[in-house]
Amino acid sequence: ELLRDGHWLRAWDECKSASYNNTYLRGYSFFWLFLLSSWTAYMPAGLKSLVSRVRREASPLSKTLINPSFARKLRLIERSRSETAQQAHTRPRNIREAHLHALYSPSGITSGLMGFGRVAGRYGVELRDPWADKRVVEFFLGLPLRYKVRDGWTKYLLRTAFAPNLDERVRWRLGKEHLGWTFKCRLMDEAHKRVCDTIEQGFDAVREYVDQNAFQDCYQRYKASRGNVERSQVYEIMTLILWVKRIANYAN
Repeated sequence: ELLRDGHWLRAWDECKSASYNNTYLRGYSFFWLFLLSSWTAYMPAGLKSLVSRVRREASPLSKTLINPSFARKLRLIERSRSETAQQAHTRPRNIREAHLHALYSPSGITSGLMGFGRVAGRYGVELRDPWADKRVVEFFLGLPLRYKVRDGWTKYLLRTAFAPNLDERVRWRLGKEHLGWTFKCRLMDEAHKRVCDTIEQGFDAVREYVDQNAFQDCYQRYKASRGNVERSQVYEIMTLILWVKRIANYAN
C-alpha cells in the first residue's frame, strides 16, 4: 500500500522493521521483503497471471499424503487449480479488500467461527466472540493501514490501546506460539505407544484416502526423530483413523 501511494522511504523502513518485529515475516531479509512488495505493487496483472498459471501446472497435491486414486475420484487437482485460477482473477485491489476477503474465504474467520460454534454447541455452550461483533469488524475494516500495521508490528492499535491493562511483555511479544500445538506435542509424547498402536492397527480404515507409501515414509521418520512436521502429519492421520472408525460404528 505504501509503495502504491509513492511512499518509498516509509515502505523501506516498514520492511526493515517487519524483518525484526512482524509475527509472520520476522527473520526474512528486509531487502527481499522490499522486492516482494515491489513485485506485488508494480508488476502488470498479465505478468502476474502468467506466473500463477505456470505455478498451477505443478500438482497441488504433490506434497500431501492424499491417496492419488481418491484425489482422481473427487477431481481434487482440477478443483484446486480452478479455485487458484479464480482467486487470481479476483485478486484484491487494496488492503481493505484483502481483509474483507480473509473474513469470507473458505479457510477464513467466518468458517472458523462456524466450526468452533458447532463444537461448543455439542456441549450446550453458545459462543460470543467479541472480535466477531459486526460493529468491531466494520470499525477495523474502515481503519487506515497505519493503525493496523506500524513499525513492522501487526495489530498495532490493539497493542497500544491495551497499555493500561496488559504488561508490555505481553503486548509486544515476538512470535506466535500456539498453545494448542504445545498440547498436541505433549499428547503425542505422553501417548506415544497408543499413537503407534492406533496407526499400525487402524490404517486399513483410511487406506482409501491416504497414500500408504508416502505416509509410511513419514511415519518412520516420526518414530526415528519425532520432528514437528512428521508429528503433525501423524497426528492428523491418527485423528482421521479415529474419526472414520467412530463414523463406521455409528453407521453399524
